[in-house]
Amino acid sequence: MTSLEEAQKKGIVIGLKDVTPKILDRLDIDILLSEKPKTFNLFVLALEHLQDERESHKNKMGWFQIAGIHGLPARDWDGVKVSGGADGGYCPHGLPLFPTWHRPYLAMMEQTIYYTMLEIAKRFKDSKTHIEAAEEFRLPYWDYFRPRAGGAEFPGVTDPSRGITQFSYDFRIPFIFELETVMVYRPEDEDNLVETKNPLYSFDYPRVGGLTFSDWKALITDDRTDFVMRASKVRTVRRATTKGIALNNQTSDYVELNSILSTKRESGCDLLLNMFLLDAYKDWKHFSYAGRTNPEAHGSVESLHNAYHGLLGGEGHMSRVPVAAFDPVFWMHHCNIDRIIALWQAINPKKWFLEGDAILDKPLYPFRSPHNVGKKGFWTSADVQDIETFGYSYPELRVSKDPAVLLDHFLQSYGWGSQTFKDKFSPHGIPPDMKPPKVFVAPVFAYGDRTVQSIFRIPEVTIAAGTSPTKSLRQKPMASKAESNRTETASAIANTSGVAIVPLAAPVEVKEPSLQDGANKGLSEGPPNTKDSALLSGKPKGTEVLRQWFVDDLVNKSAVNGAFTIHYFIGNFPEDSDAYAMAPTLGGLTHIFSAPVEACDNCGRQAEQNLQVTSTNPITPMLHDYVGNGTLASLHPDDVVPFLRTNLHWRVVGINQQPKESGQVPGLEVSVSSSVAYFLPDRKVPEEIGWQSYPEITTGRAGGLDS
Repeated sequence: MTSLEEAQKKGIVIGLKDVTPKILDRLDIDILLSEKPKTFNLFVLALEHLQDERESHKNKMGWFQIAGIHGLPARDWDGVKVSGGADGGYCPHGLPLFPTWHRPYLAMMEQTIYYTMLEIAKRFKDSKTHIEAAEEFRLPYWDYFRPRAGGAEFPGVTDPSRGITQFSYDFRIPFIFELETVMVYRPEDEDNLVETKNPLYSFDYPRVGGLTFSDWKALITDDRTDFVMRASKVRTVRRATTKGIALNNQTSDYVELNSILSTKRESGCDLLLNMFLLDAYKDWKHFSYAGRTNPEAHGSVESLHNAYHGLLGGEGHMSRVPVAAFDPVFWMHHCNIDRIIALWQAINPKKWFLEGDAILDKPLYPFRSPHNVGKKGFWTSADVQDIETFGYSYPELRVSKDPAVLLDHFLQSYGWGSQTFKDKFSPHGIPPDMKPPKVFVAPVFAYGDRTVQSIFRIPEVTIAAGTSPTKSLRQKPMASKAESNRTETASAIANTSGVAIVPLAAPVEVKEPSLQDGANKGLSEGPPNTKDSALLSGKPKGTEVLRQWFVDDLVNKSAVNGAFTIHYFIGNFPEDSDAYAMAPTLGGLTHIFSAPVEACDNCGRQAEQNLQVTSTNPITPMLHDYVGNGTLASLHPDDVVPFLRTNLHWRVVGINQQPKESGQVPGLEVSVSSSVAYFLPDRKVPEEIGWQSYPEITTGRAGGLDS
């Protein structure tokens, strides 16, 4: 058996199954820091050590080199070449290996962090207790659909006069990612908390031995002057502040980030629920990756993953494949995607790659396996089907081994936050174990006379009526100069007492369907067109009709030689592409997580093949909001189709927010579809009736069907 020390020296991924006493759950990051503070303290110290810019580039199992496996630098990791013989380019986005490749990748970082925690634990006087705390570690995840605080107010259409929507919970990024410093106990002063730089806030690129000029140059796509202004070469940033900001002074814009996380949360949650409910997603191939696998279905767990890369990154690093993994939040994001995949596997235990599929034995480069030494030498998809192989599990998997019970628990956990599903899956509201974790008493936040609540202040927002959505806001005076740096970089959205304010936007405007827009045209034929009364005829008392609407897209992954985003608006929208993220009518967002061919060999091969990827955006939440404010009569196609013909718009922007003409984006096809199902009183899941595409909504428009 390969020892942990030997694995670290040789670059072998062994996981933690045979290293720690038992299989342990990976936990939400807020649960880890609040319920296992000593373990979290060691976790922070380990990240600090691994990210040391003087050392991380020297060690193949250090932060810089492990993160670099995902893209840049453009060189082999520890001499391992991909199958094509090119340097680097291991990550298989848009391909069937997407979900399985990332599993040993996470395990590699997990075992490296654990190894480092163990070494640090031995330096404490009470080493036994700290070693035991280290053995409790598994890589944490960030559940996007678990709230972090009390109520939030964000751009939306429920109050069209102000362009805002309110919700009783805030789905901001966890607080730990927003603070520049945290409090830790150190071996040399283990009785006193010491304020230190937070390694979860950002990663500083090594000034020596890091990314080269050629590496950075490879990231410059079709806008070769704008890139220098938009992406820091010094540190990772999330939704970077850009205009008028010197490159080296860029910071993360948490006002915008937390707003868009709340704005897009319900649509993302509906997609998640549908991936566990709809028949189209019960096929592993279609569920697992974004490549086009079914002409009548769009979206996948990879497209959900892509969306959160885009939401987190904006113009920053998480949106860019070659440098995304340097951002610490990358690992908690991917851990959550792995959790979703593991849950899907448990609920669909007989679904996997087709038996005999050659891809099962394809090496997952560059992850060396102790079990295959002397044969293939690397982990394969066949090896990683069971997550316990790497010594971890997830809390939900402890609920039951019965797939039906697991599904019921899953639907209760997430259905409460969806207008579409809440009355069916979570009639009593948010389950106790989904409420915001109580993080503010954790030692990592014990700043003395300051509290996290005081650090995250409510801003005063003054925006004139009729202006476009904007990021501008005016904060209240700081309590002290010492607090100013942290407060300025902290979010201005949440107030943990239950009130939240964001920059307000222009009044929402929609147009009445007109003859010019085809208001008098007939509907494409399909089951959703049937009236509710006819659908319910003969059904048991208490049966309800469930209607959903989706904006679907298909596009060449390499359409703009790099990452790009398609924004979907239902109503008026700002002319300035920098304001898209804060538009109240933003009903959906597709992020194509691609890299320039100059920086990614895999992307180059996909470009040669004209690989197409799909995504879907549930727009039912925004349509519900329009029904609620009286703009839309119902979700029946008679009302929705003419409404969308007139009011659905889309705009494409490159990674640096440069607009792209939709009609000039290769392969882009935007379409709209609807599904209808029964909720029968004696069944816990809906019974599908049918699905229908409505080409009349987008046909003939730039980037639409047949355009």
